[in-house]
Amino acid sequence: MKTYLVGGSVRTLLLNRLADMQLETKDHDWVVIGSDDAEMAKKGFRRVGQSFPVYLHPSTKEEYALARTADGSFSPKVTLEEDLGRRDLTINAMAMSPSGQLIDPLGGREDIEAKKLRHLENAFEADPLRMLRVARFAAVLPEFDVAPETVQAISDNISRIDEVAPERIFLEIEKAMTAPAPQRFVQVLKQTGLLGKIMPEVEALYGVPQPENYHPEIDTGIHTELALALAAEIAPGNPLIAFASLTHDLGKGVTPKDKLPSHHGHEKAGVPLVDALCRRIAAPNKYRDFALLVCEYHLHMHRLEELRPITIVKLFDSLKAFKNPAQIERFALACETDSRGRASFQNKTYPQKQILKDYFEAARVVTSRDLLEKGHSPGPALGEALRQARAKAIRNHANNRHNGH
Repeated sequence: MKTYLVGGSVRTLLLNRLADMQLETKDHDWVVIGSDDAEMAKKGFRRVGQSFPVYLHPSTKEEYALARTADGSFSPKVTLEEDLGRRDLTINAMAMSPSGQLIDPLGGREDIEAKKLRHLENAFEADPLRMLRVARFAAVLPEFDVAPETVQAISDNISRIDEVAPERIFLEIEKAMTAPAPQRFVQVLKQTGLLGKIMPEVEALYGVPQPENYHPEIDTGIHTELALALAAEIAPGNPLIAFASLTHDLGKGVTPKDKLPSHHGHEKAGVPLVDALCRRIAAPNKYRDFALLVCEYHLHMHRLEELRPITIVKLFDSLKAFKNPAQIERFALACETDSRGRASFQNKTYPQKQILKDYFEAARVVTSRDLLEKGHSPGPALGEALRQARAKAIRNHANNRHNGH
């Protein structure tokens, strides 16, 4: 029985050493060569894998898996090289002995030095979801390019993504949205042809022009990439905000050509598209609901000082902010990615974020209890009176701010 460190921890170690990165190793995964279920149990390992043999170490609780072949079979005769050969990318197909010896039969170290993401033979045939994983790794390691043969292999296997459950697809999207460069995920999907397959509403944004005075980048697809990049900067690791940034302008993809480059009403037009996309990829309700809000109301945020106070109160109601005040920060950040996610706008300030917070603080001070104490009767009319009172509080705050108080 021999054990080897495998997977992400080996990759991270070499990335830090060879690519001058500073990544943290979260978990250690081990592969066991020359053993079986009986021996593992005898040594005190507790089996946790149902479909294949994975065990928890009796003291460290780290995962140890029996070596497997590409078809999933396992026995004491399976070699380390066979186990490494069933993995997805060369940089994930390396092992290290307890003494620190690197075992790299498939060129993972060389690809790390060259900053290449390269698939292993039959990787996508074994699991089509791995095509999305390549794009996700591009978002995690944005300095890495996808090898041309890997791009081609994904393109050749595009139709097989239909075999993957929508829930698994969304999990990859969610992980990509937490990465340092989520825009690279979209770029690689587009490069390989997968974007039009799983998110055609996003694919439709490329080549769609916007007014150059508002959007120097012109192309709506490029604007979406810039918004995603900014999401990773101002809300790092927050997939909710990044996903809303990805989908906020879907309505521009259906603007009639004779109306271009104007996109009047695109926010309303985008709502059914966001809903359809979220349902197709099985996005959880919290993602769909927030993305729908940002899609429909992001222009409200940009034009905040032009809105009537009652409209702002209705925005707060739509956000359910009085019950969940954290929505204000999330919504403001998502809208900021749209505003600053434009060529030459990345370093601009976004005062609307603080204005929204100030308006909300002014409005939330007013409660239904206050109105009841002033003689208002309970019932349906109380809700409208509360909205009007909160609108008045916003109006007073705005007037004081404009008058320098």
